[in-house]
Amino acid sequence: IMYLKGTGVKKDLQKAYRWLKAAGDNGHVRAQYNLGILLLKGDGIEKDPKASQHYLTEAAKQGNVEAASMVGIILSKQGSPFGQNIKEAVHWLQIASNSGDSQALAVLGHLYKINQVLGFEGDNLKVAASLLRQASDQGHAEAQASLGIMYYHGVGVTRDIKESLKWLANAAELGIGDAIFMMGILTEELKGDNYQKRQQGLLSQLLQFVKQHKDYYIPEAPKLIDQLIYSPAMSTQWLR
Repeated sequence: IMYLKGTGVKKDLQKAYRWLKAAGDNGHVRAQYNLGILLLKGDGIEKDPKASQHYLTEAAKQGNVEAASMVGIILSKQGSPFGQNIKEAVHWLQIASNSGDSQALAVLGHLYKINQVLGFEGDNLKVAASLLRQASDQGHAEAQASLGIMYYHGVGVTRDIKESLKWLANAAELGIGDAIFMMGILTEELKGDNYQKRQQGLLSQLLQFVKQHKDYYIPEAPKLIDQLIYSPAMSTQWLR
């Protein structure tokens, strides 16, 4: 690991690979994880997805949450270097999610949302919302955007524009394009209601920010949203 990071010695990925492989082959869990990442990226050595999957899976079997999450996420994707395998992906994502890994929670939530968890007979959208909420509470931006959209449509949750705005604003602040786009849609909807001039002014400001910064970070948006949500004059039509 010292050779891998250049800590106390000159960075040397070839030496890092040799030492990590020796330790990994002897069951050292952290070495297995780092070796799996190194082989996946091919940084300084030849890429080897098959060997990468082997070492990451071995680390996951020994309880390494990062490895379980990584294996699950990679297996869940189309065009995965490991070969897409949703059933195995769900297995590892569930293990990592049970330990609170935000990335695993977000990806597993997405799989439930699009009904890709084969054999599940419950309400997949409610499960998706629960998983995305857990990831969102940890600050996972993509999960916050997805959860905000679910609250907007009332999918898997009771429709709640206040909650939708809260999560979309958080995600927009972190630069998530879908969240910024949805805030623009919400703003257009809210503009049609009868507010005092103060509310109309805030909505106008928000729409202006959304249009000007649709592809960028917009720190002003959450503050504007808060003013709208907590204003006594806010129409109860949206805040149920």
